[in-house]
Amino acid sequence: MSDGEKDLERLLGSPRRALFHMAAPLFLALLVGYLQNVIDSIWCSGLGADELSAVSISHPVYSLLIAFGGGIGVGATAAIAKLLGESRKEDAEKAAGCTIFLTAIIAVCSSCVMWFLAEPLASVSGGGNNLGLCMEYLKPFLWMSFFLMMNGVLTGLLRAEGSSRRSMYLSMTASIANIILDPLMIYGLGMGVKGAAVATCLSFLIITVIGLYWYLSGRNYLRLVFNKLRFPREIYRDIAIVGIPCALEMILSPLLMIPEQALVVSCGGPDGLVVYINAFHFVHLALIPAMALNKSLVPILSAALGQRDVAKMEECIRLTLRIVLGMQLVLGLFIFVAADILTEAFMNSPSMESLRGEMTLATRIFAASAIFNAVQGTGMSVMQASRHAGLATAMTFVREFIFLGTYFVACRISMEAIYWSLDITNLACMLLILWLMRHVMRLVSRDLGLRRTETI
Repeated sequence: MSDGEKDLERLLGSPRRALFHMAAPLFLALLVGYLQNVIDSIWCSGLGADELSAVSISHPVYSLLIAFGGGIGVGATAAIAKLLGESRKEDAEKAAGCTIFLTAIIAVCSSCVMWFLAEPLASVSGGGNNLGLCMEYLKPFLWMSFFLMMNGVLTGLLRAEGSSRRSMYLSMTASIANIILDPLMIYGLGMGVKGAAVATCLSFLIITVIGLYWYLSGRNYLRLVFNKLRFPREIYRDIAIVGIPCALEMILSPLLMIPEQALVVSCGGPDGLVVYINAFHFVHLALIPAMALNKSLVPILSAALGQRDVAKMEECIRLTLRIVLGMQLVLGLFIFVAADILTEAFMNSPSMESLRGEMTLATRIFAASAIFNAVQGTGMSVMQASRHAGLATAMTFVREFIFLGTYFVACRISMEAIYWSLDITNLACMLLILWLMRHVMRLVSRDLGLRRTETI
C-alpha cells in the first residue's frame, strides 16, 4: 500500500485517529507560518513605527488576495474529500485539475482589479501619510498574486486526500524560506518594507513549484487531470458550493477590517492601530492549535458526509470541541499573565518603546478572545464541511457588522473600550455559532434520512 493510500485510509477511518493524523502536521505548519508573520513584523519594527504601521494598514488588502486562494482551497478540500468518501477517485482528480485552472483565472482577474483598488483601500484603512509606504509594500503581491493563492490551494488539495504531512512540508518550506529571505531583502539589499513583500512572494513561488511537481510527477495519491480544460458541471458545482461562500467569507473579513481599522485610527491614531494589530498577534499565535483542529475537521467531516456517516461526524465534532476548549483556556490564561514579557518582542526601536504600556494592556484584554475565536472556528468548519458554507458566510457578515457597530460606539470613548468591545462581540458570536452548528447537524441528519441518536 502506497503512502497516499495509507493517508486516505486514515482519513476514511476512525475519526479520532483521522483528527490527530491531520491536525498534528497542520499545527506545526501553522505555527511556523505564524511565527514567520510575527518575525516579519519584528523585522519591520526595526525600520520604525511608520514602516510597521504601513504593513499593518496594508494587511487587509494583502488578505484579500490570500482570501481567493484560501476560499478555493477550502472548497476543493470539501469537494474532493466528499468524492473520495464516495469512492470516486477519477472525479476527484478532475476536481483537482479544475481547482488549479480556476485559480489561474481568478489570479489574473483579481490582480487587474486590485491594481486600481489597492491605493484607495489602503487610504481608507488609515494610510494617510504612510500611503507611499503602503503601496511600496503591496505592489509585489499584486504582481505575484497567483503564487499567493496557490499556497492555500495546494495545501487544501493535499489535505483533501489525507496527505497532511506533505501539506505541512509545503507550508513550512514557505515559512522558513520567508524567514531566511526577510533580513536579506529588508536590510541586506536595502529594500525596506518592499523587501518583506518580495520575500513572501518568493517563498510562495518556491512551494508552488514543489507542489505542482509532486502532482505532475505522480507522487501523490491523486493526479491533476485537466481533460483539455473541460470539466463536468458537477465538479464546478461541488467546488463552488463551499468554495464561493468561503472565498466571500475570507474576502469579507479583510474588507470590513478596513473601516474597522479606520475607526481605530480615528480614536488612537496610527500608533493606536499598531498597538491594536500587533497585540492581537499573540491571540493569533494561541489560536494555532485550535486552527489546526478546525481545518482538519473539513476533510474529515466531508469524507464522512460522503460515507453518509452522521455518527462519525458528531463524534469528531464533540472531540474537537473538548480539546479546543481545554487548550484555549490554558493558552488564554498564559497570554494574560505573560503579556508584559510578550510585548517585549516589538520594542526594537525608540518609537515603539512609548507604546509598551498600551500594548501590554491590549494583550491582556484580548486574551479572552483566544477562547471565543477558537470555538467560532469549530462551528464554521462544521458548516463548511456539511455544505452549508453560505450560512458560515452570512454569520461572518453579521459578525463583522456587529464589530463595526461596537467599534463605532467604543471609538468615541477610548482605545480601551475598543479592546473590550472586541471581546464582547466575539463572545456573543461564539454563542450564536454554537447554536447554528447544532442546527446544521440536524439538517444533515434530515437530508440523509437519518435520526440523530446523540446530542453535540
